[in-house]
Parts: sequence; C-alpha cells; structure tokens
Amino acid sequence: MDKLDFISFLRSYCNTNKIYFCAGESDYINATTDQNLFNNWDLIMCADLTLTPNFSETGVESVTYNGYISLGRKREKDTFSSIDETFLQKYDNRLKDLVSILVNFFNEIQCSEEATLNNCTMDYLLNRTDVNIDFVSASVSITFE
Repeated sequence: MDKLDFISFLRSYCNTNKIYFCAGESDYINATTDQNLFNNWDLIMCADLTLTPNFSETGVESVTYNGYISLGRKREKDTFSSIDETFLQKYDNRLKDLVSILVNFFNEIQCSEEATLNNCTMDYLLNRTDVNIDFVSASVSITFE
C-alpha cells in the first residue's frame, strides 16, 4: 500500500469485500448515500480523514491519518434502520455486528499493512443521513511506516 494513498486502499478493500465506499465530509456522504438503494446486509464504509506526513532527510518516513472511519448498515433480512426502533433493537439488529466487523478491519490492516493504530474511540451514530442509516463510527489515528 502507498502510505500517502490510504483512501485508494479503503476503496479497493471495499470493492473486494462488496462494501459501498463513501469518502469525504458528512454532507457529501449524506448526498451520495441518498442516491443508493441498499439491499439486505449491505455495508457502507465512510471515511473522513486528514493526513500528516512525517519527513526525514530521505523523504516521507511515515504518514499518520486522523479522522473517522464509519461502518453502517440500513437493513437486514427482516429489519431496517428507522427512527421507530429503540436503541436496544438497533444494537441487537446491527450495531453489535458492525462493531465486530470494524474491529476486525482494524486488526487486519495492522497485520497486513503494518499499520499502527495509535488511537481508536468508537461511537454509535443512529439514523444518520436522510435515509436513516445506523453507523458505528471510529475516531482513529493510524500510522503507516
């Protein structure tokens, strides 16, 4: 992976794993997710990141990405995210699975891409976007050497 091009890595990862990828700020994510009809079990990964290259005499030594990587889902086989669901229904239907999938993703990039996960704080984002998608959002700091 090119340490200066984490967005392309995320896009490729999502394509390989049949995850809808959306990069950029929340307004852009809202607009692009509104244009899609999500099927059962479809995952949506969003990334809103900044990058800080660390330079040495030989060039860029490492790059640290800070920001948010979120994973969401609109519907399962018999349920879908709506404002009528309680938190516990959302948790049981999709949030606990999304946490597990996102943690596995971070474990994978630490192993396969030799990344260092400096910080990770996860939060539940309920009924986001105009189509009420539930997300688990990770505020992250990731360094690639």
